[in-house]
Amino acid sequence: RFRVLATCPLSGRGRRRLIRRRHPKRQKMEIAESAAAGTPSCDMTDNKMFVEAGKDDALSIIGLRHKIWSTTYKGIYPDHMIDDFDWAWHEEKELSRINDPAYSVYLIQKDGQNIGYLTIHQANVITLQSLYIVSEYQRQGVGRAAVEHVKAFCRECDAASFICYCVPENVNARAFYERMGGTLIGADLTNDEKWQNSVTYQFTLA
Repeated sequence: RFRVLATCPLSGRGRRRLIRRRHPKRQKMEIAESAAAGTPSCDMTDNKMFVEAGKDDALSIIGLRHKIWSTTYKGIYPDHMIDDFDWAWHEEKELSRINDPAYSVYLIQKDGQNIGYLTIHQANVITLQSLYIVSEYQRQGVGRAAVEHVKAFCRECDAASFICYCVPENVNARAFYERMGGTLIGADLTNDEKWQNSVTYQFTLA
């Protein structure tokens, strides 16, 4: 069965694309393949809380990642991923995302400081790839504002929905996505390491 998941003019013709619901692993591979083919970026209205990241922000982003992994993700990600955090590897990966037009990376700022970041990937579907907020700013409406920011991004792309992946054991994140209207549409629970498993949520724009 086919469903309309996005209407972003990836082909340059602006046609509505019909996408078959797929297994999350296969869908991730297709997203990567579409990104390699090149994807137009969507123009976003300025939002002072969400500042598009440049290459000079890579170290700030991975610093936030390490801090958030060490707190919010302790017990969800293996200790060695946090204790042996490879700063150089993460910086290289973050720079590649910042420089890739298929990705939109935003620093989240409040009270004059960086309090988190989010990454959106645009291909045959729009994916909220990461949403990280430091613990002291959680449960203050920042996550809700981030979801609204992604919805605004989708509207700029004429997209009807977006998806995100979540580690099944991250019960707080799952509860948040469900409060935000996310619908569970798939799961990949076959990996050797628990933290590599994922569940997939879909958000349909009103």
